[in-house]
Amino acid sequence: MTVLKKIGAFIIEELKRQGEIMQKTGFHD
Repeated sequence: MTVLKKIGAFIIEELKRQGEIMQKTGFHD
C-alpha cells in the first residue's frame, strides 16, 4: 500500500511537470 502511494504520488508529480513544460512551450491544442 505504501509503495503504491509512493508510485501514485510520483506519477502525479511527473504529470504536473509534463503539463508545466507543455504550457511553457505552447504545445497544448
